[in-house]
Amino acid sequence: MVYNEGDIRDCKNRWPEEGVLDGFEDAFKDLGRYINLVGIEIAKNLDKYIKANCPKYQDGQIEKHLRESTRTTGRLLHYFPVSEDIDITDMKWCGWHNDHGTLTGLCSAMYLDENFNEVSPDTIEDDDSGLFAMTRNHEEVKIKIPQNSLAFQIGECSQIVSGGLLCATPHSVVSKPSTDGISRNTFALFLEPNPFEDLKIPEGTDAGYVYKEDPTNQVPLMHNRWKEGYSFGKFEFKTFQMYYENNK
Repeated sequence: MVYNEGDIRDCKNRWPEEGVLDGFEDAFKDLGRYINLVGIEIAKNLDKYIKANCPKYQDGQIEKHLRESTRTTGRLLHYFPVSEDIDITDMKWCGWHNDHGTLTGLCSAMYLDENFNEVSPDTIEDDDSGLFAMTRNHEEVKIKIPQNSLAFQIGECSQIVSGGLLCATPHSVVSKPSTDGISRNTFALFLEPNPFEDLKIPEGTDAGYVYKEDPTNQVPLMHNRWKEGYSFGKFEFKTFQMYYENNK
């Protein structure tokens, strides 16, 4: 696979044909718009927090990035069933990583059996499975999103423009042997700047605060993906490239 900076995601949505999942496209877009509006409200408060702790921070930068963005991306995430035969050490639907955008909005997960019947999360998840995040103290924490609720996590763009005041959230999704034949499904909205937006740290801030240690040792090092003067498009290109190289 070859990534070309600037056109990584120049592709159109492909919706189900007429007569298949009628109403899906409208529901998808409505949910995405709603999460985006909530995300912008969160961005306002993030801007206030950063400004209070860093007076030279550009007022309203995160809100501006999200409000003006044409690249916010909604994705339905389908995690395929994990076989009981798999090694217990490989029971991850998704390995440790950071989202490289500004914010990510998440819905609660829906579990389906092989006949596409919904399965209660309480019968699937336990203390050792589901969505996990890594704290600043290097502790793994189980994240349980109640039904009809949203969760938001910080992305690396927020870490950069805040000069390290905000930290991207390493996260992972873990399965377990008893989920044989069960798939995990959810909706995530990735809120991020336009590709041409410069990712600048606040004036007078040491870039070293942005290059934080990765507590999981699995996220590509920030100093290999971002430098002063990089646009979001260049940072995204470097990020995709390094994740791809690391997972060959």
